Amino acid sequence: MMGAGTRSQRMNFGGFDFGGNQGQRTTSRRRTSQQQPKPEDLDITMTLNVTVKDIFDQKPITVKFNNMERCTKCSGNGGYCSECGGTGFKSEPKSIKVKLPPNITEGQKVRIKGEGKSDSYGRKGDLYLIVNIKDKEYEVNGSDLTKEIEITPPEAVLGTKKEIETLHGKISIKIPPKTSSGQSLRLKELGLPKKGGGYGNLNAKIKIVIPKNLSDRQIELYKKIAEL
Repeated sequence: MMGAGTRSQRMNFGGFDFGGNQGQRTTSRRRTSQQQPKPEDLDITMTLNVTVKDIFDQKPITVKFNNMERCTKCSGNGGYCSECGGTGFKSEPKSIKVKLPPNITEGQKVRIKGEGKSDSYGRKGDLYLIVNIKDKEYEVNGSDLTKEIEITPPEAVLGTKKEIETLHGKISIKIPPKTSSGQSLRLKELGLPKKGGGYGNLNAKIKIVIPKNLSDRQIELYKKIAEL
């Protein structure tokens, strides 16, 4: 009976060994797991500066960064390898092409799988790109854009027509008489792609500017207007 009892204690059920050595094997697996770096330690996070045109054109963007790769000279073994200083890894410049989603927004995080750091177990982390829209021409609010349009004081008083450049091509806009600086004209569907289809709006924000090279005659006319 003792022999039968010993055999039943060492039986294997569905791949899980319930024998007397279970505790030792569990401890061994836990120790091995603790020695391996966490997968998230292999990830790289960096800021990606893009323009409004980068997003609208939908062309691949070149992303350059330095990555820790396994040393090819020592195959990651380290030792006395001068190439990697005995660490088994060295920093390598890397360049990849990334195509952003058409409705990407400020602060959104994009994951590029397998482009992170490597470890001695052959695992690869991921590259996370945090989108930062940096544009001199447009102010961005989701899919809506705002662009300053400069006009002179006479144009603000009398009204005028202006040809302006947009992401969707050149258009002509009509600025009504008595327009104040800071007023905006909403131009529908001339912004960035929206989630679910279509485009946001373009707000043409009026800015009244004084010409730098005024003639004496023009200055006199401004004086007369001021006296009225």
